[in-house]
Amino acid sequence: LADTLASELGILSQSQPVLITQPWRRVPSGTNGGITFIGLVWSILGGFIIGLSTIFLDYLAGITPLNVIPMLAFSSTCGLLGSLIDSLLGATIQQTYYDPDSKLVYQEEDAKPSSAKLLIGINGLTNEQVNFVSVALATAMGGWYLGPLFFS
Repeated sequence: LADTLASELGILSQSQPVLITQPWRRVPSGTNGGITFIGLVWSILGGFIIGLSTIFLDYLAGITPLNVIPMLAFSSTCGLLGSLIDSLLGATIQQTYYDPDSKLVYQEEDAKPSSAKLLIGINGLTNEQVNFVSVALATAMGGWYLGPLFFS
């Protein structure tokens, strides 16, 4: 949810995205690895919504939520972490093409015009694979590293 909100609502930002690996470099909206402040805020909010949903569903199941604040902080942090990992992978091992004529961004698997030029990345992973790897890494880091920090 965090990465989806960051991608879909962060694109509405008034500021042009910067590349996560080169924050001084501005990139077109929709570029893999492009981030904005608003997108990062949406990542945190996406994680927060997941935490709030967990607390609500636990309550409905008869489980008394004891660690509400740590749960919301943990889930918000994991949302941001997952989104940052996704952006980092997208900027490095996922190709992004840009067509200056149409001013559109394309991925490797898209039907792109011949005028589209490689903007960033290598042909390592598709968007779906990047999503899978970022979720797996964020889950592992959240469970083994962040969880004990927030809940001990």
